[in-house]
Amino acid sequence: MKAKNRLPQNSKGLSKPTHLYGPFYSTGDNFEAFNEQGLVIKTEKGGVLITGCGHPGVIEMVSVAEKSLGIEIHTVIGGLHLLRNSDEEVKKIAEELKKMGVQRICPTHCTGDNAIALLKESFGDGYISGGTGKEIIIK
Repeated sequence: MKAKNRLPQNSKGLSKPTHLYGPFYSTGDNFEAFNEQGLVIKTEKGGVLITGCGHPGVIEMVSVAEKSLGIEIHTVIGGLHLLRNSDEEVKKIAEELKKMGVQRICPTHCTGDNAIALLKESFGDGYISGGTGKEIIIK
């Protein structure tokens, strides 16, 4: 929206990871691959990363949250933009996320049906089914 001069009048860009309010943080949008930010909610158990479409890459977004904000991410919710990734690439992403400490995942929309199935298989009980109208309580 910024590139097309369509930002609402009082909008502010956040290029760097930033504390917003209370338990809410932004990853900032200064990613090498794509300018998109994620919302991080800090809980007693760690952080929940909520992505839009995940264009920068979920590994990169989790990494920024953990390194720049100092919040260990235990859950990722949202689009992961894996529509065009091979099965092998999706499996490697799942394994890397688990190595980073991600225990639960709720992949939605632009993740793609095939990638969602692979993530469900990889995360097992840590998989959360998402979709329109789904309510997820974050504690």
